[in-house]
Amino acid sequence: MKVSFFVAKRYLWSEKSHQLIQLISWISLASILVCTAALFIVLSVFNGLQSYIGSRFNAFHADVEITASKGKTFALTEEQLAALRGLEGVEYLSEVCSDMAVLSYDDRQFIARLKGVAPDYYRMKRLDTTVYKGVFATESGDFPLAVLGAGVEQKLHCGIADYISNRLLVHYPKRSQRLMAANPMQGIQSEQLTPVGCFFSATEYDASYVFTSLQFMQHLTGHEGEVTSVELRVSPKIPVRKVVASVEALLGNGYQVLDQYQQEADMYKVMRSEKWAIFAILSFILLIASFNMIGMMAVLVLDKKKDVGIFYAMGAETSFIRKVFVQEGLLIAGVGTFAGMLLGFAVCWAQKTFHLIRLGAGGTPYPVEIHGMDMLAISAVVLCITLPAMLIPVIRISDRLFKNIRHE
Repeated sequence: MKVSFFVAKRYLWSEKSHQLIQLISWISLASILVCTAALFIVLSVFNGLQSYIGSRFNAFHADVEITASKGKTFALTEEQLAALRGLEGVEYLSEVCSDMAVLSYDDRQFIARLKGVAPDYYRMKRLDTTVYKGVFATESGDFPLAVLGAGVEQKLHCGIADYISNRLLVHYPKRSQRLMAANPMQGIQSEQLTPVGCFFSATEYDASYVFTSLQFMQHLTGHEGEVTSVELRVSPKIPVRKVVASVEALLGNGYQVLDQYQQEADMYKVMRSEKWAIFAILSFILLIASFNMIGMMAVLVLDKKKDVGIFYAMGAETSFIRKVFVQEGLLIAGVGTFAGMLLGFAVCWAQKTFHLIRLGAGGTPYPVEIHGMDMLAISAVVLCITLPAMLIPVIRISDRLFKNIRHE
């Protein structure tokens, strides 16, 4: 072990000549520790929330969604659909026609998004497992059926029919006719649906979505033979990005091919922005705390004035004495950062293991997720802030101190 490092370590852990200096040293070390742990915990919580919310939305979204780059609807040929089904990794394909419409049930009305899908659309994300009342069915022969989100059912107070019922009406503007102020209902067409099921996916879609027949929606919107999107389910063994690239190569320009995260791009951008905004705020707090470290290091150097004189008397070089204090500053920054990482990891581990905090009373455990890149980012930021705070006063004050001692 180098002599300078040995002396620096002794200075760090040994008692100072004044109890106040000892207290200041521990406060500086604790400030680095607490700020590092806070950064670690906050980033891990945001990672957990992002994964938690993503898993909820991904339970509803298709693995890959194809939409038109321009316009609302498009039409794929049977050859294109067959080619899509034949791509490596594609396990299921469904055409979708979706739009907003007004639902009325008895004297109650509600604006919902109707999503026309294939009869076996439940295979997309095992949506039949989200049905808590009735069944997942979108058509029965020539009769269109409806599966309502839990929020839609609550708003309409719509009971599930055991037989073909015409009480649920869908109102949609006629595509070929303009609304007339004198008689606005003349430009509105009304169709009947039979509610046969209700689903609950624990996402915002429960409050606005209704599944129904693809043919019914194409007839209602006047887009016969056209769709608003094509959705694909991808095998877990095949990377989604590989399938996205294959679809883009197959269809060419004119289409948007989105994975699950791109389908909710705005939400994920907001979450990432919040995460790094909090990171910046905590880093600023650490920067403010570094002023305390500057004062602490200045006092430590002055506290060892007698020792510096002894080192000079023993023939030590100025570079050796400066290296002692520099290494002491590095030790404080390094120990504080490492201890903060350990504390943050311990808190996250305890939350994942014992579920100390929950989302609401008796709800889901608050999610946390540790990422290696976040640990590197935290270490880099903490060291970039604390090291200058430790080293600048050591270099500036030690130069003056050494001159005075040599003159004495």
